[in-house]
Amino acid sequence: MKSKNLMICAAVAFSFLGGTVASADQLRIDSVMRDYRLSRSDAAAVATVSGALHFGDGDVVLWARDSGASVRDLGPAYVISYYTHEPVERVWRERRGRDWYDYGIACGIDWGSFNRLDLSYNDFDQMLWLNLSSTAYGCDQPLWDDLSGQGLSFNDIVLTIVLGDGNRDRCDYYANQYRNFGRDWGRLWTAGSRDPHVWTGYRDASWRNNGPQSFEDRNRQAQSDRSRQIQGQQNRQRQQQVDNNRQEQDRIARERQAQDQRNRQQVDRSRQGQDRQAQNRQQNQDNRDNGRTRQDNGGGRSPDRSRGDDGGGKDRGASGSRGR
Repeated sequence: MKSKNLMICAAVAFSFLGGTVASADQLRIDSVMRDYRLSRSDAAAVATVSGALHFGDGDVVLWARDSGASVRDLGPAYVISYYTHEPVERVWRERRGRDWYDYGIACGIDWGSFNRLDLSYNDFDQMLWLNLSSTAYGCDQPLWDDLSGQGLSFNDIVLTIVLGDGNRDRCDYYANQYRNFGRDWGRLWTAGSRDPHVWTGYRDASWRNNGPQSFEDRNRQAQSDRSRQIQGQQNRQRQQQVDNNRQEQDRIARERQAQDQRNRQQVDRSRQGQDRQAQNRQQNQDNRDNGRTRQDNGGGRSPDRSRGDDGGGKDRGASGSRGR
């Protein structure tokens, strides 16, 4: 009980600091699993035995290893050892080949006095663990029967009672969560480490007032909302990528268009330069042709008609004078 009180204090402190631990019992199971390298079901069995018979967790694990059996199989041996003060490993060794019920009577155990054991149960081992759970966590037989009716195995029932601390509402909640996560305690543990509400949802008024169906609907709605948020974020990212690609393509197209325009302007300037050169060559050719024409026209002297000299008058005058 001292170790459980320490676990409760640690759980309260951890929760106060913002941790995700649902209860001292979950923290205790984690501690036993880590310290002794046990499965969750074996860790729950250790918590049940030590809580009912006031053994230390380490003693329960050590005796099981010395006996070469699991804590689950040694349940009756722990009870007989508690009443007879015989070592568990000796009880386990001497009992081999004999029925637990008969062997306990041979050891002087009055099974009917063990927590008012209901011997109408056909499964003695199950009835024994029911009484261990009842002693440790105060649960009753109807709770065990209800969890069994929900399809939980023997080990799952023991673990559920430990997690729920024997409280019916909490046990129903954890059994429901166990089913929600595909009957996989590992998945449930992982989800609880990420989302505290996985462990503490039993405190929710909708669970207490409306039962598991309403809680399942709310869980599905929350998951659907998260999926839509993720989908919306992905769509926005894809749209942003499309916009970025379109902007990049537009920029490349503008640069290509500007380069084409510069190329056309360069071609136009080159063509204009060629046209000017052709015009200059033509003008030079025309000037040369005009110069030759003027030279051809001014090669002989034209007669001077103002003086009445037609080129032959002087000779005619002379001949006339001589005639007189």
